[in-house]
Amino acid sequence: MRTSVPGISDRARGFTLLETLVVLAILGVVVGTVMVSLAPAETRRVDEEGARLAALFRLAQDESRLRSREVVWRADRRGYRFDVAGVEAARGNDDPLRPRAWPFAVDAVTPGEVRFGREPLLTAVDIRIATPGRTLTLAIDALGDAAVKP
Repeated sequence: MRTSVPGISDRARGFTLLETLVVLAILGVVVGTVMVSLAPAETRRVDEEGARLAALFRLAQDESRLRSREVVWRADRRGYRFDVAGVEAARGNDDPLRPRAWPFAVDAVTPGEVRFGREPLLTAVDIRIATPGRTLTLAIDALGDAAVKP
């Protein structure tokens, strides 16, 4: 069939429905991936800090048992630190139990102190870290194992 432009057939004038749907599906996957990766930075930092604290609490319990010394976690609105009985407070940046500042704004931390000893904790502890956007809860069981509560 002839068209107004020589050399162009009816078939070459546009995209088929299938081609359009494939492009839309690809765009949907790309947009979904970008939206997931752009989750609020504050929420992601709170989740990462919760996972870090859970690991540090397990390490503090292990340190306490290995050294036969009490390890005390102290926290306030500015940050937290681990104090090991009989060990100088000055620690290098490679020490996992070094003092740290919160990577986000914190309104309150309760309780502000948890003690890890040679023996397991006698009671379970829930630590609540209140931020302007949400509250992070870490549960430490009687054996010193810590986990982030949903």
